[in-house]
Amino acid sequence: MIRIEKIKKIYNQGKSNEFEALKDITCNIHKGSWTTIVGASGSGKSTFLKCISGLEKVTSGKIVFLDEELTSMTERSLLNLRRKEMSFVFQDYNLIDDLKMIENIFLENPVKSEIMDLAKNWGLSNVLYKFPNECSGGQRQKVAILRALNQKSSIIFCDEPTGALDTNSSKDVLQVLKQVNEQYGTTIVMVTHNNLIKEISDFIITIHDGEILSYHENDSVKGVENVQW
Repeated sequence: MIRIEKIKKIYNQGKSNEFEALKDITCNIHKGSWTTIVGASGSGKSTFLKCISGLEKVTSGKIVFLDEELTSMTERSLLNLRRKEMSFVFQDYNLIDDLKMIENIFLENPVKSEIMDLAKNWGLSNVLYKFPNECSGGQRQKVAILRALNQKSSIIFCDEPTGALDTNSSKDVLQVLKQVNEQYGTTIVMVTHNNLIKEISDFIITIHDGEILSYHENDSVKGVENVQW
């Protein structure tokens, strides 16, 4: 789904404070898979996610997403591709505070009965007409995921989606993402500090100092409920 070839990301290139955040990274993200990216703070994992999703330009190398070369696209073409194919779930939810939860879900697309059914199944029926600041972190993150689903994106990029949640809320959100991945075939790419999330992933990428330390397939993927959180 995403082919990444020898990408580099250099900040402040040519200046005294030049910093190479990514160094010749090559790997693939497989369609329909769950790929988890781990590494210490400052290792480059969030920069990597931003680059492969087109949120940031790489300094060199190639990124091919669904046969489209991101590295040679115009900003307008990138924006259109992201709107059509990609969704994002961040630690801070990125909901609009002045809109009710249901309005956040259906911000750009009409109401779908399937999404409403999922909201009910995920225990959100009683908060849909509340504002984000009236809801828990777990509820807000589930709404962010529903919004992504309603956009019919083929891939969801998640940057520390459970970072601000307690253990039970984190498990709930991961269970929801697992359902989205398995039931709808949506590709999940997640950056996290929580090493236990590797156990529910199909592929694991470990980044250290801007380089891939390891990249491997998990041959014993667990369900969320089977991990010792």
